[in-house]
Amino acid sequence: MKIIRTFADLQKYKDSSVATIGNFDGVHLGHQHILKTINQQAKKTNLKSVVVCFEPYPLEFINPTKAPARLSTISDKIKIFKKFNIDILLVLKFNQILMNLSPIDFIETIIQNGLQTKFLFIGDDFHFGKNRVGNYETLQKKSKIYGFDVKKSSTIEYKDQRISSTRVRDALSNDDFGLIYDLLGTQYCISGKVCHGKKLGATLGYPTANISIKQKKQPLFGVYVVNIVDDKNKTYQGVANIGTRPTIGGTKTYLETYIFDFKKNIYGKNLKICFLKKVRDEKKFNNIAGLTEQITKDVRFAKKYLKI
Repeated sequence: MKIIRTFADLQKYKDSSVATIGNFDGVHLGHQHILKTINQQAKKTNLKSVVVCFEPYPLEFINPTKAPARLSTISDKIKIFKKFNIDILLVLKFNQILMNLSPIDFIETIIQNGLQTKFLFIGDDFHFGKNRVGNYETLQKKSKIYGFDVKKSSTIEYKDQRISSTRVRDALSNDDFGLIYDLLGTQYCISGKVCHGKKLGATLGYPTANISIKQKKQPLFGVYVVNIVDDKNKTYQGVANIGTRPTIGGTKTYLETYIFDFKKNIYGKNLKICFLKKVRDEKKFNNIAGLTEQITKDVRFAKKYLKI
């Protein structure tokens, strides 16, 4: 999969395409339906399949305080897009210039002149252009002028409710991991590179693999039963805490994972942490002894849940 990140590189793109546009946050089953559709159409017409997404998300740029917690990073999405055999990923930097593009300018600059789009598939809630005034009807009217076909994806539902990123976030906030699996088609996971921490877990008898979380807002906080997948696709089991470690005065968010029966050096390696069950909320203990006692209980709970 080729990744285009600048307008200069976009101008070098010469192939005609079957495209879709959106945030694709979480890449849930509704998103996956669109990815499959553009792939099928691209193969049928011998065109390139293209996904267009934004960094940062438009609302993160326009009104960060109102932007919801992200479900997935761009790195997470790249891995998923590759699995769906997408040919081109166009990552548009959302800034003042892009925000102020009129719907017509967006169509001309990105859809037509940039990607030479022949077929465009969008989600059922897609809006674009300055003040989000562009929509499916806008695209329908202009597609005849600019020579591309546009289709809106049918609403994908689960148990009579629309599958959406908002619904996934709600399920995460309710610790409904069964529903999360049904909406995503897989477990909810966070990926990252293992970094050095303060080694406190090791001194307590529970060494952890630490992943620094860069996002200010997180859809999950607390202690969880998890599966851990390493860079060789081998799966382990454990218990993880995602939070600021208030007992030791922490302020930065980390994902700390204690992997059962594991003693390898994995600093600098990439891990995928997949969440199965919430154990408890993160809390501040009066002392390290209290924290250690609770971790022991957390491990016991996780092993009982995993039946190991």
